[in-house]
Formats: sequence, structure tokens, C-alpha cells
Amino acid sequence: MHEEVNSLVEKLRLPQSIYDQTSHLTRKFSSLMSQMGNISQTISNISGPVAILELQRQNAKKVLSYVNDLILFSTKMKEFQSALKYDNIPYAAQLCGEIASIPMHIPIPEIREFQILKEEVCEKVKKKFGEGLSENNKEIIEQYAGLFQHLHLGREGIERYIQYIIESLKGQFESIEQLLALNGSFEDTLIKIYRATVKTYEGQQENVSKEFGSEGNLELLQSLQCAVDGFAVKIIGRYSLEVLKKPKALGLCEEMSKIIKHTESFEIYIHKIGKKLVKMIELSQLDEKFSLETGLLKNSGLKSKIFELADFYISMEYNCLKESIEALISKVNVTQYCEKSFTSRESLCTGPVFEKLDECFFLVQNSANRVFASLNISSTCAILNNFSALISEDILDPLYKKFPNTKTQWNVSPNQNISIIIVVLNLINSCKKCIKKLVTTFELQFSKIFGLEGNDSIMFKHCLAAISDSEIKAKMRIDESLAFCVKSAPLASFLVNFRSLNYEISLEQHSDYKVNDPFALKLVKDIKGVLKQWKMQLVAEVFECLVDIVAEELAKAIEIEVRGKRFNELGALQFQKDIREIIGQLQHMSNKPLRHRFARLKQISELILARDDHEIISLTKDTEWKLIERENILYRKLRVC
Repeated sequence: MHEEVNSLVEKLRLPQSIYDQTSHLTRKFSSLMSQMGNISQTISNISGPVAILELQRQNAKKVLSYVNDLILFSTKMKEFQSALKYDNIPYAAQLCGEIASIPMHIPIPEIREFQILKEEVCEKVKKKFGEGLSENNKEIIEQYAGLFQHLHLGREGIERYIQYIIESLKGQFESIEQLLALNGSFEDTLIKIYRATVKTYEGQQENVSKEFGSEGNLELLQSLQCAVDGFAVKIIGRYSLEVLKKPKALGLCEEMSKIIKHTESFEIYIHKIGKKLVKMIELSQLDEKFSLETGLLKNSGLKSKIFELADFYISMEYNCLKESIEALISKVNVTQYCEKSFTSRESLCTGPVFEKLDECFFLVQNSANRVFASLNISSTCAILNNFSALISEDILDPLYKKFPNTKTQWNVSPNQNISIIIVVLNLINSCKKCIKKLVTTFELQFSKIFGLEGNDSIMFKHCLAAISDSEIKAKMRIDESLAFCVKSAPLASFLVNFRSLNYEISLEQHSDYKVNDPFALKLVKDIKGVLKQWKMQLVAEVFECLVDIVAEELAKAIEIEVRGKRFNELGALQFQKDIREIIGQLQHMSNKPLRHRFARLKQISELILARDDHEIISLTKDTEWKLIERENILYRKLRVC
């Protein structure tokens, strides 16, 4: 390397001072490398003994741990033997658990001795626990139930403890059942059974959880459910037989609804607890008969029995409600009511017939309240689904049949036949309002009790939509009836003056028409006169529908008459003014927009008034233009000059 440096210095022709420094650095580097080699050799010589020392330290630590375990084992064994000598079984059982948890790596004779003594303690614990069960000694049972865990007999302990709880509960069930034999109430009997079960779980869950954990609580809940299944099913079965012997009545429906409600409340309670426990212990598998979601029976006998009772309840509820409504509707005598009201000039919006109708919907609401209170979503949707047909076929249709089929006579003086029509229309409109109110109420009740999420809510919404269809049907019945009234008495009779009216007028006539209107004002006055009784006695909402239909039919009648007339420019101006006047006057009679009913007439008046073809083209290009090309030509020809 020194030679290479010399060669490099010569080639580069570096100064002598730099060459001297380079030689010094080379020697320094060689010295450092030599020292590093010495240090490495020293470390190699030391590492061997250090590794041996570390191994010895670890072995000493293990030996010390074994000695500590041996000392602890010996100490606990002495305590264990002493506890056994003085017959302190609970403490001896606890020490068994502690001694068994001490790791023993060295076989010693005391281990065999411990196993023999442990078996002795196990037998004594089982015996004492059994005596407690036979004597129903709650203190002994609760004290010894937890000892099974220390003796690694947890499965046997929890089974025997839960068995004791269930036997005790069944004793309560039998006492409750005996009260039923003494003319007790089925509802009260079931309530007591459910309450006793809930009280038992809530009273024992802390003890079970302390000794056996959440798994123990789940097993307790499963056992309680099975116990209730046997007794409650028997009670409900007896009740179902009793119901068959009784006459159908709404009171009986309410009784069944309450029994279903109490059972559903109990089912909801235990399933809620089951879900909570399953989440806590994270179950991966269960017996096939239990659900992984709740840890409880998939198909309990109680649920099946309640479904049977619910089916019977749904049938009876519907039949009783149908009979009650039919009886009320049969008492709605519109003719008799109108005769009395016509004589006394009473309102046709209130009175006995409307009270009967209100009672019908009151019965429907009460029926819904009963089924909502049952907390059974299947029964609720089934009953609500029946309401649609019930309202449509047993309330709306019978009322509609009371509508007179005779032609309407437009008469200024009050008419009894019109009174009957008005009452029927008011009744159907009252139905429409009641249906709307029911739908709103049902939605609020369902949301509050069951919530509006999930598959069940979809079924409910279908039922609600079916009930809403009855509201639509009521609106259609009103529209059909009003259309029949208007079309059965043609409005052409109001256009006598219009037929003889000449629109080829002079300037003087045009000026005179401004003061003495020959058509529009008289027409509106006549219409207001014949609609006076309707306006006074028909509810505002329905009267507005009547005015709308009158406006539609009147516009059609005027359009037909227009085709036989001729117009000069002043006549066209007068006709346009007449149409505006009619629209304005009729609009004052209703809050419902009416201008669209006269859209064609307005366009006809504009077409007749147009000055030239350019203006006609401009009018007909409008996207809102309703007249077709053939009609444009026809009505334009009515303009003579």
C-alpha cells in the first residue's frame, strides 16, 4: 500500500509535506487495526464463561421457583388437613382449588395424599348440597353451590343448583295452578306464572353469575323457559277450551288480547336477556333446539300455543266487529232523518246518523287498540289487514247504496230528495276523514310499540296502504255521486238566453252590454240560486267538488252552443269578457282552482278575437294550447269580420 501511495504522489507531483502526512496516517491506521484485533480476542475469551453463568442463573431461578411451589404446596396441605380435621368443608373445598392450581414438577408422596383427601371433600360437598336440596335449606344450597367450581365439578354443580331452582319454581307453579281450580282467572294465573319466573331469575342471576359466570345465567334462563313452557301451555290450552264454550263477544276478545299481551311481554323480556348473555359469552355452538341469537328455544311450546290463540282471537275479533258495525249501519235511516231535518230546518252535517257512523269507527279504533296492546305483531297486521275490507264493504258500500238513483232536479226552493243526496255525501265524506285519522293513529301506535324498521314494518305498511285505499274509494264515491247529480240534470237549461244572444253587435250594443250584461251575470245568479241549498247543507270540501264539476259541465255546454254563433270584433270582445266574468264569479264560490275548467273556452275566445293569421299562429304555438288543428279552423270560421 505504501508503494502505491508513493507511485500516486509521483504521478500527481504532490508537495513533500502531503507525502509525509500520508505516511503518518498509514502507520496510524495499521496500529488501530492491531488494537481492534486484540480487543476482539479478549471478548471471545470472556463470552464463554458469561454464557455458562447465565445458564446457571436461569437454572437457579427454576430451582427457586420449584422450592417456592413446594413450600406453598406443603403450607396449603397443612391448612387443608386442618380444615378437614375440624370439618370446615367450605374452606377445605376452597383450599382444594388453590392447591390444585399450584404447579408441581417434582413427584412427591403428598400429591397422592391430596388426591385422596380431595375425593373425600368432593363426596362431603355433594352430600351436604344434597341434604340442603332435600331440606330446602336456601342458605346451605347457596353456600355449597359455589364449592363445585373449586373442586372442578362446575358442570355437576350448576346442573344441581339450577335443578334446585327449577324444582322450587315448579312448586310455586303448582300452588298458582291450584288457585285456578278455585274459580281463579286464567289471565291472573298466567301473570303470576310469568312474574314468578322473572322474580326467580332476577333473584338468582347474581349468585349464579358469581359462581358460574354468564354461561351459568344462560343455562338458568334456558331451564326457566322450559319450565314455563310446560305450565303456561297447559293453562292456555285449558283457556282455549273454555273460550270455545262461551258466546262470541268483544269483551272476550279483550280478554284474549290481554293474555296474548302478557305472554308476548314475557317472551320479549327473556329474549332480550338471552341476546345480552349470548353477546357476553360469544357462543360458537349450542344444542340444535336453541337459537344462536338468543340462546333460547327456537320453537317453544308457549309461542306455538299463543299463535293458535292469536288465530282464534283474530277470527273472533273480526266477526264481532263486523256484526257490531252491520248492526249500527242498519240503523242509519237517511230518509227518516232527512224528513225530520227538512221539516225542522236542521243541519245535515250532524245528528243521529252521523253519531252511528262515528260509533262504527270508534269500534274499529277500539279493536285496533286491543290488538296493538297484545304486542303480537302478526295479530296486529292480520287485524289491520281485515279493516280494509271491513270499512269498504260494511261501511262505505251500504252508505253508497242509500244514494237515490232518481235524476236531480235543479230547483231554487229546498228539495227533500236533494237533502237525502246531501246527507249521503256528507256521511261518505265523514268516512273519508275518519279513515285518514285512523291511518295516522295506526302509524303512530305501530311506530311506538314495534318501530318502523325491519320486515315486520313492511307488512304493516302494506296493511296501512290497503286502509288508505278505502279513503281513495270514499273520494271516488263522492266524485261519482256528484257527477251523476250534475249530469242527470243537464246545465243546458241555464243557457236559454245565451242561445238567442247575437254576438254580431254594434258599438252601441257593446256599450249597452257593459252596463246591462245580457248573459254572464244572469247565468251565475241562476247557478248560485240552485246551489244555495247545497252550499248551506253540504260540507265545504264536498261543495267545492260540486262547484268544480258544475264548472266543467258548464264549460262543455257553452262550447257546444258557441259552435252555432257568429262573432264580429266587438262580439268577440264581449264573449271574452263574458267568459272572464263567469270564471271570476264561480271562483268566488270555491277555494278550489277552477280556471283550468274554462281553458278551452278562453282559447276559443282568443282565437275568435285574433286579428290575423300571424296572431293565430302565435297563439297556437303555445305549449298549453288545448285545441287541435281541426278545431282551430272550425272556431276561427265563427269570426265574420
